[in-house]
Amino acid sequence: MDISLGTLLLGIVAALMGFGVLLWFVRDVRVGYGIVGAMLFVTSIGVPVAERWRIYTNWLAPIGSRRTELVFVLSALLILGLVSHFGKITAKSASFLTALLLASQIYAGILRMSHETVLAGMASIALALLTIVPMMLLVPTLLREWRNFEYMLRALAIAMFVWSQAVLVQMVINRSMLFATASYRQAFRFSGLLSNPQQAAALLAVIAGISMWLVLNGKRGITRWAFMGLTGACIIMLAWTGSRTGGAMFLIMTMAVIYARAGRAVLLMPVVGVIGVGLYKLATNVLDFNAGLNRLVSTEDTRTQAWLTLIDVGAHNPVFGVGVGAVDKSENSYLYGFASYGAGMFTILLIITLVSGFAVFKLWRARHTLDPQGRRIVDLLIGFYGAYFAGAMFEGYMIARVSPMSVLWIVFSGMTARVLTAVQGSDPLVEPDAPETEHIPVVSDEYLDYGEDVPEPATGR
Repeated sequence: MDISLGTLLLGIVAALMGFGVLLWFVRDVRVGYGIVGAMLFVTSIGVPVAERWRIYTNWLAPIGSRRTELVFVLSALLILGLVSHFGKITAKSASFLTALLLASQIYAGILRMSHETVLAGMASIALALLTIVPMMLLVPTLLREWRNFEYMLRALAIAMFVWSQAVLVQMVINRSMLFATASYRQAFRFSGLLSNPQQAAALLAVIAGISMWLVLNGKRGITRWAFMGLTGACIIMLAWTGSRTGGAMFLIMTMAVIYARAGRAVLLMPVVGVIGVGLYKLATNVLDFNAGLNRLVSTEDTRTQAWLTLIDVGAHNPVFGVGVGAVDKSENSYLYGFASYGAGMFTILLIITLVSGFAVFKLWRARHTLDPQGRRIVDLLIGFYGAYFAGAMFEGYMIARVSPMSVLWIVFSGMTARVLTAVQGSDPLVEPDAPETEHIPVVSDEYLDYGEDVPEPATGR
């Protein structure tokens, strides 16, 4: 096999960069935040395709075409780094929900041996083990203090900020590729750097909620303005997808983020709106980039027939399913799992849903026992689960092997497990050392509701 000089040089540079990151990770476990962000970014680049009604590529096609291999590389970095930090790993805080995701992937790999080849099934199982297990151990290991939750969310938001800038580059190069979707009748729906608009909508809905949370609750500084811009950009791109499912997911995330919100921080919401309008004007007027938004208010039923098709396929193959390659509909995660992998996968997905509901109930009960920072985080976690399962009723991402929604699931389920273990007292969250002061004023309970600013103590002479 001939290898060009450019490819060889690129491989050498990538190897050196990977070795440098590994050395840095060995010295500082916090590099794991960056690797999680990189994992989200890589999985958010669609695989180039060329079919009858779809000609899709973008300037990051080399990443998309090697997406699985890059996920393997990042997972290898995680494994090697975690070995060096073995004493810090908090396995007892590992998420049971992530373990259930792993079980669904292993089950799919086993059945894939029958649907395709033994080698393909073994590769799926290896991919699941090498990608899910390291992240399942990494997330709770990084979350030692409440402020670490914000660092994790910032890593996800920064990754998507870079993604949005990559979209802008593609807009300049060839904007039509941002609208290349699955069929002729969907040809003007925004898909971004992913392969279809529904994937983009689900991702953008969750990220918009995360960035909004960071605007309202994160540290002040230049990054807050960047997250304001990211929130506005995500809302615009979400509207361009024309996805009603994505719109509903975003609404759920927003309701959770602003739940019980009080204080002057809510005044930042109009700023986000102004930035969003400004970005929309820039996209439509300056860049001449627009998309029909009529589908967002359409009452057309695009799911019933797809659901009936999935039920019919599953009913004729209830034990093993027919494999994802033989199913041309994916508009419901549970029915998609049933048609692809039979009743076993359908049962696993139901278990994941029920266990998640129980976890949400425990989070809600524990919410009143937490300080304002903890309550903010719990609200976001609950919002994610609401958005995730609402979207799963209309999209098939729950059984995806390599997808940004899987990365987000691992991160949020890891944060959930960490909060619950801290509440139960089995692995409490470490509080940062308070700075030494001559006097610590007593704060009235009226200021404990998050969102309200604690008044400065009087310093009159």
